[in-house]
Amino acid sequence: MWSARPFTRIVLIFILGIIVTTKTSIFFGRIHDFIPIIILILVVLGVVIYESNISHKYGWIYGTILGMAIFLLGIFVTTNRLSNNKVVCKCSEEYHRGEVISNPVANKKFIKALLTIDAKIHDNCNSSTSFKVIAYIRRDIYSEKILYGDAILFKASLLTPEGPKNPFEFDYGKYLMGNGIHHICYIDSTRWKIVGNSSQLSPRAYGHKLQYKLLKTLKGIGIQGDNYDVAAAVLLGYGDTMSKELKQDFANAGAMHILCVSGLHVGIIYLVLNFILSFFNQTMVSRIQKAVILILFVWIYAIITGLSASITRATLMISVFIIGNLFRRDRDTYNTLAASAFIILLINPMSLLDVGFQLSYAAVLGILIFYRPLYELVSFKYTIADKLWSVTILSISAQLSTFPLAVYYFHIFPTWFWLTNILTFPLSFLIIVTGIIFLAVSWIPIISVLVGKCLLLFVFLLNQVVDFVQYLPWHVMENIFFSSAMVISIYFAITLAYFMLFEKKIRALIPLLLFLITISSLSLHRSINIQTQKRLIIYHIKRNSLIEFISGDKQIMISDSNTINNPSNINYQIKNSRSNWGIAQNLLMADINASDYISGINITGNYILFDSLKIFITNNLPKISLYDTISVDILVISGKSGKEISTLIKNISFEKLVIDNNIPPWERKRIIQLCEENNYPFHNVNTDGALVVEL
Repeated sequence: MWSARPFTRIVLIFILGIIVTTKTSIFFGRIHDFIPIIILILVVLGVVIYESNISHKYGWIYGTILGMAIFLLGIFVTTNRLSNNKVVCKCSEEYHRGEVISNPVANKKFIKALLTIDAKIHDNCNSSTSFKVIAYIRRDIYSEKILYGDAILFKASLLTPEGPKNPFEFDYGKYLMGNGIHHICYIDSTRWKIVGNSSQLSPRAYGHKLQYKLLKTLKGIGIQGDNYDVAAAVLLGYGDTMSKELKQDFANAGAMHILCVSGLHVGIIYLVLNFILSFFNQTMVSRIQKAVILILFVWIYAIITGLSASITRATLMISVFIIGNLFRRDRDTYNTLAASAFIILLINPMSLLDVGFQLSYAAVLGILIFYRPLYELVSFKYTIADKLWSVTILSISAQLSTFPLAVYYFHIFPTWFWLTNILTFPLSFLIIVTGIIFLAVSWIPIISVLVGKCLLLFVFLLNQVVDFVQYLPWHVMENIFFSSAMVISIYFAITLAYFMLFEKKIRALIPLLLFLITISSLSLHRSINIQTQKRLIIYHIKRNSLIEFISGDKQIMISDSNTINNPSNINYQIKNSRSNWGIAQNLLMADINASDYISGINITGNYILFDSLKIFITNNLPKISLYDTISVDILVISGKSGKEISTLIKNISFEKLVIDNNIPPWERKRIIQLCEENNYPFHNVNTDGALVVEL
């Protein structure tokens, strides 16, 4: 197996080097400079050993030396990438010149655009090359005219993205850094102007401009609302206008992969073109011509869709497959898959940490491993039944390999995914094929209208299928939690089950049982922890207040009127903590009497007794006399309290003072000054993040 799949070994060792480097900082510093020399020495030594008689007798020596070289290569490229990601521009508010390298996206207040800024114009920047910045430009009639390739001169402070401020919150700053984006900035409407346009027409620039024109063409045939958003996402990879609710509907239905231009779309284009060009198989010259045409067209499609990470990954994978098919009739698909992964990781080793990268390769690997044995379990006489069975097994194979990762990252599992894919796969095929035909004939009036109507019909049917799945019972399992140990154990269990069932390796039964026991033990341990947990959390919610009391698998939240009236505004901050702590739903004080719902809590006005923890919240003062003597563990300063707050702080005995996030900046500054002058222990939620107290 290993000899037929050299890239499989290479990519696994290379990945190990990436993991070691990202999880530790051992290889940073001076050692990094000597790694290329060490790699060269190892390669030369490996070649010498390979050409000698030693390799025949001691082949493991040659393999070990080569493995060490690949391992060090993984360390080297990852270290370089991480070093480049540490760009810091310590510049105050000053003028910058940036070039727009993405199609601007409009929301209610801002135009969002990705810029590249030349670091050479800044004396206080630690980068010698350009770096990326996300710019939020105040929306008006002028900012709406910004296009890809525009050069803009603006005045703003470049801010470094902050890390998460709440427990288990998505680390947006880390995500941006992984994509090479180092700063964000907010630009006022009077502090920018367009000073030119890129003179170099790169393939990416041409692709974005063509995408913009094609999107206008879609609107021209009357596609609006959700239908337009879905058509733009499926055909052109443009999902910036899609609402969170629509994305969530597709995710709950198990059809999110349809909206992301990736392997499915490139695969369909490849299959259609390969069928059309099937007559190019007679001679080697014709096969080369066919391969060139296939690679050219899939990359043109990738350029039109904006060369996103997912589409680039899928296109490169298909390209390697086409080349392997051309020169090796007895190609190994696993080796081809590993080769494409190695190329991607060599260019950008941080892709390994990308969820899309992990899920896409896991899906393809699952299809390669499970599809054939599962498909052959049942045979059907009729073609239609056989095709339905094939699509079902294709979906199940992909889910078998992706669901541990999907649950780990997103905490949901679409129960009806197999039914969704049976219904949506032919529709997505029709949408992509019809959409490409429409875009090709858009300049022909009558034909384009007819094809456009067909496209609109297929998109409408796709949305109806997703809506239909939403009404099925138990259509999605939410708030599921998998730890990293559980994910690893599940993958080992799936692998052992495969060898036992399909490879007839009965000896795999014992380790399979051990991993199943491990998974059960981890799940039992988590259940016990959930039932015995008790904690207080004061969250970091921008300009709002949210205080939570957790007892077992139940909780109560105290919040301000803004959050009570718009509970969806806090989902981003608390969604992951719900899953990690095993909380089924969010209940606000306005919905239920706290003492009737969770044990150990007593609320009397501003005073709260939670188990043995005594809390006083200043919101909605005065509920008691400001001069009453109270002794508490935590004093929470929340809401607009005015000058009376100084008197309150001085008259209440407390262990810690917490400054909530719904306090005006001027008042927060005054309270911090008061605490510092009197040496009061305090926690500023705005800068320090959420406060978590375990009881």
